[in-house]
Amino acid sequence: MGMTFASRPPANFHTSGLVRRLRWSGLAAAAIATVIVAAVYGGLPEQIPTHFGASGQADAWGPRSSVWPLLGVWLLVQALLAFLSTWPRMFNYPVPVTEANAQRLYRDGEGLMVFMGVSVAIIFTGLVLLSVGAPGFPLVGVGLAFLLAVLVVGVGRLMRSPWA
Repeated sequence: MGMTFASRPPANFHTSGLVRRLRWSGLAAAAIATVIVAAVYGGLPEQIPTHFGASGQADAWGPRSSVWPLLGVWLLVQALLAFLSTWPRMFNYPVPVTEANAQRLYRDGEGLMVFMGVSVAIIFTGLVLLSVGAPGFPLVGVGLAFLLAVLVVGVGRLMRSPWA
């Protein structure tokens, strides 16, 4: 039987340097994009694309100020993913958390959240590029494919047998 959250062992696994750097890279990308958009904002057309069809063609337009909520959502999502990834003990896991598997689950849960953050950064980079009139549709597709792969591999790792 698994442990309740309150009785789960503390996290004491080693976080790799790569995971530590990637954790905050998405938030850095969102902050950099916000600064760049602020710098070029005056040069944007009055109307910018706000929605795109499956082909990548704009099918709805709005005021250039509509780029700010997009950037705000990106910053918020990245900050939440980065912060939550540092608390893997709080996550819901598809298997019972025991003394024997806790550190592996925590490490894999942290990695899942961090790589989801990378995926979100790729997707939002593409969306912001599209919104300011630059080609970004391929990035959205790559980001979505990467997100799907991260979820399949990440959940698969969480569900694997501890003795396999």
